[in-house]
Amino acid sequence: MELGHKSHRESPIIHAIAETEKQVSVEIRVHISRRWWEPNALKRAQRIFERFGQSEKKTKGTILLYVNVHAKKFALVGQVNSTPPLSKRFWDKISNELIKNLRSTHYENAIALSVRYTGMQILLPDALSTK
Repeated sequence: MELGHKSHRESPIIHAIAETEKQVSVEIRVHISRRWWEPNALKRAQRIFERFGQSEKKTKGTILLYVNVHAKKFALVGQVNSTPPLSKRFWDKISNELIKNLRSTHYENAIALSVRYTGMQILLPDALSTK
């Protein structure tokens, strides 16, 4: 992940991922794109998810937050091995939080806040589908 002038150790995203993964059994990954043209952020995120072998992990799951800072698009991709699976409401909450954060602060801080929020939401009982 390229983060501009900051080293990886100083990035609020790296800190947020490390803190969150201590609390939940799900791996959280972030991919920041700076492509100017992005026809389909979800398809790109799915390809990245597959390329890094995230769908084959034997952990309880992985969530990828894909953010394109130039095209102003994002996508969430995840494979979480929970029974029941994560609910649509869970994914909607994460999306809404990411949108809110991206509108209110620098994208690195917005992503870090959203990573922490994702971890909190995973711990809530209503994250799981009732169907």
